[in-house]
Amino acid sequence: MCQGCLPIRVGLLDKGVRCPTHCVSCNSNYEDLAHLIFYCPFVVHVWHMTDIWGVIQHAIQSTTLATETILLLLDTLSAEQNQRLAVTLWSLWKHRNLKVWDDVTEVSATIVERAKNLVDNWRLANAYSIVAPATSATTLWWGAFSRSIGYN
Repeated sequence: MCQGCLPIRVGLLDKGVRCPTHCVSCNSNYEDLAHLIFYCPFVVHVWHMTDIWGVIQHAIQSTTLATETILLLLDTLSAEQNQRLAVTLWSLWKHRNLKVWDDVTEVSATIVERAKNLVDNWRLANAYSIVAPATSATTLWWGAFSRSIGYN
């Protein structure tokens, strides 16, 4: 995103790709990165639902480019807020692509819920409290290994 590699409509046009430049969420005439992730009225509503909009607004006012805003946010937000930022950006991009490619219209709550579920599932998959049953192959292997070692 910060490297300018997302195929955003205005960026595609700058590279000679003939395509419409309007935002699929609000029908604005100009879909650039800043509009797509911060300024689109639909996106602003999504950010309000994540409870980090105040911090995002402050970062927007302190920077001139969307990439600078993202980097400032990554530097200033807590780890949990950074997770929320990252998954919400991804969910917004997915929303945009569903509309562009499949003509699927989503409500803002769907985008926030998808982001929340992604974080929840990631945390669950990486939880330390998940322990394999005592009869797992790993336990059996480790038990056999420890019995084969001689101690002085």
